[in-house]
Amino acid sequence: MSTFYLLHNTMLEYTWGSVNAIRDFIEIPNDSNAYQAEFWIGAHHKASSLVIENNKSISLLEIIANNPVGILGKNTALKFDNSLPFLLKVLAAEKPLSLQAHPNKAEAIEGFERENNAGISLTSPNRNYIDTNHKPECICAVSHFYALNGFRPLYEIAELFKSISTSEISTFVEDLHLNPSPNSLLNFYNLLYSLSKDSRQKLIDNALKHSPKDIQIWMDKLHDEHPYDIAVLAPLLMNLVYLMPGEAMNLETNTLHLYLSGLGVELMTNSDNVIRGGMTTKHVDLPELLKILRFEHTPIEKLHPVKVSETESCYKTFTDEFALSIINVSSDFKYTSKSGREVEILLCYEGSGIIKSLENFSHLNIKKGDSILVPASCDTYTIEGNVKLYKAAVPV
Repeated sequence: MSTFYLLHNTMLEYTWGSVNAIRDFIEIPNDSNAYQAEFWIGAHHKASSLVIENNKSISLLEIIANNPVGILGKNTALKFDNSLPFLLKVLAAEKPLSLQAHPNKAEAIEGFERENNAGISLTSPNRNYIDTNHKPECICAVSHFYALNGFRPLYEIAELFKSISTSEISTFVEDLHLNPSPNSLLNFYNLLYSLSKDSRQKLIDNALKHSPKDIQIWMDKLHDEHPYDIAVLAPLLMNLVYLMPGEAMNLETNTLHLYLSGLGVELMTNSDNVIRGGMTTKHVDLPELLKILRFEHTPIEKLHPVKVSETESCYKTFTDEFALSIINVSSDFKYTSKSGREVEILLCYEGSGIIKSLENFSHLNIKKGDSILVPASCDTYTIEGNVKLYKAAVPV
């Protein structure tokens, strides 16, 4: 078994992606000037990373299946059914993504089984659940990053809609104002989606003219991409979040969110379950979205990396599946991993260096754009040089 695995990964191309953002960040070629949107690093069946051994490409899924304890570690293999529990991505949003939410674990298991029993193919565009995992996430901003994440305080939503209210929604706005409860918000949200075409257009026109400037700017952008989609009103309903480079935030399951603009590194559970609510040509499933959404205010905490050693700073994540940190190695300080660690993936985004095993003295040169899986069987390793990396790991 190799000490270190240099990974070859999949780039997903969507119209909301960027021609140059990911290419420039980690020097990934883009000769065709495609809209590079998501660079997947991990072992999801949709787009597993590959390893080249003896001139043959082997899926990371296969490598793990052949030696789950050696790759993942005893605890991770046991706890997560011999599978890599996290998925690392580089994500570039030149345009807004879809309005969406992700299920919790029980909902993912039930939804996956339900859609299987209904005979919906895993590759069907109408599929919501393509695996049985929940999907909490953490996004770390590389550039200036803008997003909507969770509902605003309910009284704030009522006040914002009062200023643009039409006869069709006034009773529901008043109910939300007088009774700011999850049920009132659910009823109001459902109403917005049930408006007639004329009523929806009138409400959106009012919002585009009379909303606060910071909200109107983003509604204009959403409207440009998907005219009169009801999700154009999302900035009135949701927390508008701005992340400076290096800041991060968690996105919990059952929480509505929408990435507006920017380049980020995203770490999540090993899942691609998405239930969409608009701003997309893909499958929108309002009944399923209403079923899984948590209709209450979501407080937003911006995360800053906390230094745990001279070379490593960690973000505060909240799941058993993943932890995110940044490693910064210089000529003055080398990085030494802790003993007892389990599976990790490293993504080099600046500089170059060398990673060495302290058990067998094997090594691998690393440079900008490289991603490396460090198996649990390599108990301790060092990184030297002048190099910066993201580290995705399983919390120990």
